[in-house]
Amino acid sequence: MATFVIYLEEPNEEVWERISDRWKDSHFFASDRLALVSSNGITLAKDVSDAAGLTDDDNPVRGLVVELSAYYGFHQKELWEWLRKAQA
Repeated sequence: MATFVIYLEEPNEEVWERISDRWKDSHFFASDRLALVSSNGITLAKDVSDAAGLTDDDNPVRGLVVELSAYYGFHQKELWEWLRKAQA
Protein backbone atom coordinates (compact mmCIF):
# COMPACT_ATOMS: atom_id res chain seq x y z
CA MET A 1 0.00 0.00 0.00
CA ALA A 2 1.43 3.40 -0.98
CA THR A 3 1.35 6.37 1.38
CA PHE A 4 1.41 9.91 0.04
CA VAL A 5 1.95 13.32 1.63
CA ILE A 6 -0.17 16.17 0.27
CA TYR A 7 1.09 19.65 1.08
CA LEU A 8 -0.89 22.74 0.07
CA GLU A 9 0.55 26.24 -0.21
CA GLU A 10 -2.67 27.59 1.33
CA PRO A 11 -5.56 25.84 3.12
CA ASN A 12 -8.25 24.61 0.73
CA GLU A 13 -11.52 23.15 2.03
CA GLU A 14 -12.53 21.75 -1.36
CA VAL A 15 -9.35 19.67 -1.59
CA TRP A 16 -9.81 18.46 2.01
CA GLU A 17 -13.40 17.42 1.18
CA ARG A 18 -12.22 15.49 -1.89
CA ILE A 19 -9.57 13.75 0.20
CA SER A 20 -12.17 12.85 2.85
CA ASP A 21 -14.51 11.45 0.18
CA ARG A 22 -11.89 9.57 -1.86
CA TRP A 23 -9.86 8.16 1.07
CA LYS A 24 -12.66 7.79 3.63
CA ASP A 25 -10.83 5.68 6.22
CA SER A 26 -7.30 6.10 4.93
CA HIS A 27 -6.41 9.76 5.35
CA PHE A 28 -4.93 11.87 8.12
CA PHE A 29 -5.04 15.67 8.33
CA ALA A 30 -1.92 16.78 10.20
CA SER A 31 -2.72 20.49 9.73
CA ASP A 32 -4.84 22.72 7.51
CA ARG A 33 -2.21 22.38 4.76
CA LEU A 34 -0.76 18.89 5.32
CA ALA A 35 -2.53 15.56 4.75
CA LEU A 36 -1.46 11.96 4.37
CA VAL A 37 -3.35 9.35 2.39
CA SER A 38 -2.86 5.61 2.09
CA SER A 39 -4.00 4.04 -1.14
CA ASN A 40 -4.21 0.51 -2.53
CA GLY A 41 -5.47 1.57 -5.95
CA ILE A 42 -3.31 4.60 -6.70
CA THR A 43 0.44 4.25 -7.07
CA LEU A 44 1.48 7.52 -8.74
CA ALA A 45 1.73 10.94 -7.11
CA LYS A 46 0.13 12.52 -10.18
CA ASP A 47 -2.93 10.29 -9.81
CA VAL A 48 -3.25 11.30 -6.13
CA SER A 49 -2.97 14.94 -7.18
CA ASP A 50 -5.70 14.45 -9.79
CA ALA A 51 -8.01 12.63 -7.34
CA ALA A 52 -7.49 15.29 -4.65
CA GLY A 53 -8.22 18.07 -7.12
CA LEU A 54 -4.83 19.78 -7.17
CA THR A 55 -4.40 19.38 -10.91
CA ASP A 56 -7.84 20.54 -12.01
CA ASP A 57 -7.30 22.26 -15.37
CA ASP A 58 -9.89 24.95 -14.64
CA ASN A 59 -8.82 25.67 -11.07
CA PRO A 60 -5.40 24.24 -10.15
CA VAL A 61 -4.38 24.29 -6.49
CA ARG A 62 -0.78 25.10 -5.57
CA GLY A 63 0.62 22.16 -3.68
CA LEU A 64 2.83 19.11 -3.71
CA VAL A 65 2.21 15.36 -3.59
CA VAL A 66 5.06 13.06 -2.57
CA GLU A 67 5.11 9.30 -2.06
CA LEU A 68 6.35 8.59 1.44
CA SER A 69 9.10 5.99 1.68
CA ALA A 70 10.79 6.94 4.96
CA TYR A 71 9.99 9.32 7.78
CA TYR A 72 11.40 10.73 10.97
CA GLY A 73 10.61 13.73 13.11
CA PHE A 74 8.57 15.13 15.96
CA HIS A 75 4.80 15.46 15.59
CA GLN A 76 1.56 14.55 17.31
CA LYS A 77 1.17 10.97 18.57
CA GLU A 78 -1.87 10.35 16.33
CA LEU A 79 0.24 10.96 13.21
CA TRP A 80 2.78 8.29 14.18
CA GLU A 81 0.01 5.81 15.01
CA TRP A 82 -1.69 6.49 11.68
CA LEU A 83 1.59 6.03 9.80
CA ARG A 84 2.35 2.72 11.55
CA LYS A 85 -1.08 1.38 10.55
CA ALA A 86 -0.79 2.73 6.99
CA GLN A 87 2.62 1.19 6.48
CA ALA A 88 1.61 -2.23 7.91
